[in-house]
Parts: sequence; structure tokens; C-alpha cells
Amino acid sequence: MMQAVMMRILTELPPGRARFTIIDPVGLGQNFAGFMRLADYDEALVGGRIWTQADQIEQRLSDITEHMETVIQKYLRNEFATIDEYNVQAGELAEPYRIVIVADLPAGFEREAYNRLVTIAATGARCGVYVLAAGVRQNASGGEEKLGSLAAHCVNLVEKDGAFTWKDEVSGQFPIT
Repeated sequence: MMQAVMMRILTELPPGRARFTIIDPVGLGQNFAGFMRLADYDEALVGGRIWTQADQIEQRLSDITEHMETVIQKYLRNEFATIDEYNVQAGELAEPYRIVIVADLPAGFEREAYNRLVTIAATGARCGVYVLAAGVRQNASGGEEKLGSLAAHCVNLVEKDGAFTWKDEVSGQFPIT
């Protein structure tokens, strides 16, 4: 599903307007290896590589947070509510959207990295930064609580009977195709 959403993003946006930061600590990059062909054209499209180690994940999320600070302070200021409004005026200089892709959350995430991810999910949309994450079911070690704080800022899907459905009752009235 995550690969399908990534393909949809690439086909819906103009070339070069989507930049992915891909995090795959369990699969060591295998889950998204096909997208690395984008790096043959422009490494920035996929962040140069797929990130797998805790220190790499922390650094990439720190970079994304810093980018959001730059967008707010340099581009949006008090003139624009969102990066979409800025991009309309910027034309050719439009800022690309950034999508953080995370597989097998919370694997590979230390506390600080997880807190950064929650911040990105909570405030990133204004800056054109989005999170697409797939979480794994956790045991009693607290993983579900971690996912809960992130889930509060997300649209949530759950797998049921081999298909995805909306987690909330209101959206659950509408089928996903």
C-alpha cells in the first residue's frame, strides 16, 4: 500500500515536486529498493538512500524539522498560511513537497526520533511535509502507546479481513478502493 501511495504522489505532482525520505529499519531498504532508481535522475528525490539505522533516522528527522523551520521563517512568515499558498506565487521557484516514509514503526526509533516524527506529523502539513507510516503491532513494551501519540495527528487505516478500512467511524462509512 505504501508503495502504491508513493507512486500516486509521483504521478500526481509535477516532476521534481515530491521528495521522499525513506526509513526502513527492518527491511534494510528492501521494501522500497525500486524507488532508488529515482536517484539515477536526482538523488534529492529519495534523499540519497534508504535510512535504516537509529542514528541515521534521528539525523534525517532532524533535517526535516530544520527544513520546516526554514519554510516557516523564510517562506511563509506571516504572509502565507501554507506552502501551497506560497507555491502559487513562487511559480518556478516553488518548494517541493516532502514525504517521510516509515516502514515498521516504531522499529529503529529512539525516543528523540519518535518525538520528532510526532512533531512532523502534527505541524508538517503547513510546510508541505507529510508522514506516511506503517506501524507494526507491538507487545506490552509500550509500542502501542507510542503509536497512539502519533496516530492522534494522522489519518489511520487498519487492515481487516485482508483489506484496509478507516479506523474512525465517520470515515469508516466510506469504502476504500
